[in-house]
Amino acid sequence: MSMHNEGRERRFSPRIRPSLRREEGSHLVSIVAQRAHRLRARAMRMAARRALRRLLSRLRRWRQQRLEAQELAALSDRELRDMGVTRYDARHEAREAYWWR
Repeated sequence: MSMHNEGRERRFSPRIRPSLRREEGSHLVSIVAQRAHRLRARAMRMAARRALRRLLSRLRRWRQQRLEAQELAALSDRELRDMGVTRYDARHEAREAYWWR
């Protein structure tokens, strides 16, 4: 090895956290790889949880909108007239695809 490489190894070696300075060489690389793998796995779990929460939230909102549309469709003409809604508007709202809202 050249002097330049040896100096570089010594210069960067102290920067490694003490918990990683167990052995030189491949063991150190495997420790770093294991920690990187754990970090990636944690990030993936967090992303999956976030996606699941979003999906469940959207499903709850769709269900609520569907129930509201059904209630609107079940109202009498007099109740609709009191609210200023026509029967056509009520039917249209009940038939509209709630997942597009």
